[in-house]
Amino acid sequence: MKDLTIDNITDNVLTINNANPDPRFRYVLERLVHHLHDFARETRLSTQEWMAGIQFLTATGQICTDVRQVRAWLLLQMSKRAPILILLIASIQGY
Repeated sequence: MKDLTIDNITDNVLTINNANPDPRFRYVLERLVHHLHDFARETRLSTQEWMAGIQFLTATGQICTDVRQVRAWLLLQMSKRAPILILLIASIQGY
């Protein structure tokens, strides 16, 4: 893995994702990562905005049944590299 930058973080995540043996899941995760990272870049998402989204998903998970909470946890795990991107964006903007 390279030192992470705004320009290479998506490729680094996809490299890690390539180890997944399920081709369909690999594809779905690849698209999710691309869209999530592009969204973060396009909107210049702040760490505070990212945390508000995480808090929303956490609160949603807490009011769900066990099965539905697992799904919320999985969503968070799939997007876990986005906080690094958010921090990189914030460091450029001086947040």
